[in-house]
Amino acid sequence: MVKFVSYDGKYPNLCSGTLVLEINGELCDEIELVASGNFSSKTESAHKSNWKIRNIPEKYEKEKKEILKVINENIPKGCCCGCI
Repeated sequence: MVKFVSYDGKYPNLCSGTLVLEINGELCDEIELVASGNFSSKTESAHKSNWKIRNIPEKYEKEKKEILKVINENIPKGCCCGCI
């Protein structure tokens, strides 16, 4: 079971925060996120998208799908545009 505890990333560097989840009764702050949105040079705008996991401890690989679902339900969508 995965529960959202906290995330302290804020605009304009939303993806540089510390994520804390409770996973199977243990607190975990070792998961690194990356925003998967992009920047359109045609429209000169950022397109926000769901989060992806950059790094996850091996012991939580089985829960990765549930972890990602909880992350995307609790953290505003971001865009990886080099913090434009």
